[in-house]
Amino acid sequence: MLKALCCVERFLQVGPRLTKDRERFPPNNVLLMLAGAGLLWMGWAGFNGGDPYSANIDSSIAVINTNICAATSLLMWTSLDVLVFGKPSVIGAVQGMITGLVVITPAAGKGSFAAEFLSCLKKKTLCSRTNNTPEC
Repeated sequence: MLKALCCVERFLQVGPRLTKDRERFPPNNVLLMLAGAGLLWMGWAGFNGGDPYSANIDSSIAVINTNICAATSLLMWTSLDVLVFGKPSVIGAVQGMITGLVVITPAAGKGSFAAEFLSCLKKKTLCSRTNNTPEC
């Protein structure tokens, strides 16, 4: 409890981010971001595939559903970037990939491929529409 109060005190001392810092926040290294995203995708597929604790059909379905959902979300986010901003973005593609991995994790080993594909499209559209605003 004391640590939580110390954190709150520190947050109040630091304060909110300045408006000039919110206006433009370019990435430091896009190549390292892509490498990290690839490692994250590979590790996440292993995490979802290893959930049944054995190499069986459930783990295979989990890995396939994980890859399908991440790829669907990546493509959906990129297409919405093109529609909203007029050009695709690598950062947007990585955001979409990570969102797809998060969306599929609770139900990776359940359901069919088509149901997972449609679920990711629906959730991706909602998530992208709430996050992709010119003010971001």
